[in-house]
Amino acid sequence: MCREYTIKNVGKTPVYEIDIISNFQKDTCVFNVDLLDEGILELGVLNYHVLYDRRVGPEESFLLKLCYSKNKIRTGMLSASLEIGMRDDRGNYWMQPFFAPDDKLYKSYGVSYKQYRKRILSDIAIECFKKPYLW
Repeated sequence: MCREYTIKNVGKTPVYEIDIISNFQKDTCVFNVDLLDEGILELGVLNYHVLYDRRVGPEESFLLKLCYSKNKIRTGMLSASLEIGMRDDRGNYWMQPFFAPDDKLYKSYGVSYKQYRKRILSDIAIECFKKPYLW
């Protein structure tokens, strides 16, 4: 199953380094389909964000297509399954909760560079595998 979303910058400044970030590292990875091959999946590679390294100016938009493996769709009842991370032209970092596959998007909020990096580094996210699974 695939869904397409038009993401529009409704802010007043351009954004860069747009990341699509998984909030459920225990069971959800994200990959750029254009760069993905079966060997990566068979190796069990972990990847928690995909970078869209482009400038998106105010009132500009881009198309985001999300495809789900074997119709296994992880949704968050109380929290967003994904977040859209971005940096503006002033060097500020932002996160925006995204409830995919639904089209619900919450208001963005500012984070520090350290908080932003923590969300996209795989070595930090691996710690979640050491904790008990609460299902």
